[in-house]
Amino acid sequence: MSRTLKTTLMWHDSTGSEVECDVVVEYDTYAGYAGDRIDPPEPAHVEICGVSPVDRTVTIPDYAIDHELLADECMEDWHDDQIAGEEYRAEMRAESLAAEHRALAQEGR
Repeated sequence: MSRTLKTTLMWHDSTGSEVECDVVVEYDTYAGYAGDRIDPPEPAHVEICGVSPVDRTVTIPDYAIDHELLADECMEDWHDDQIAGEEYRAEMRAESLAAEHRALAQEGR
C-alpha cells in the first residue's frame, strides 16, 4: 500500500550554509510474514519510493537523502496510523454497544 509522509530534510550546501527543505516521502508498506515450513519469516518494513521537495524550485542533492532515517520515520508514521485506526475502531464499537444498550433500556420501560 502506497502512503506519503511530509517531513523536513536538512543539509549543508557547497558554501557551507545550512539548507532546510520540506519534502514529501512516498513509501510502500509491507506487513511482514510469520513464516512457515517453506518460507522464512519476514519482518514488517517500508520501502521508500520517492522523495520530492514541496517547493519544486529546490533541488535535493543525493547525499541529503538518508534512506535509513526516512524509512525509520515512515515506519513510525505507519505505526502511529495503525494505533489511531485501532483506537477509532474501539471507540466506534463502544458507541455501538452504548447505543444498543440505550435501545434495550428503552424497550424495557
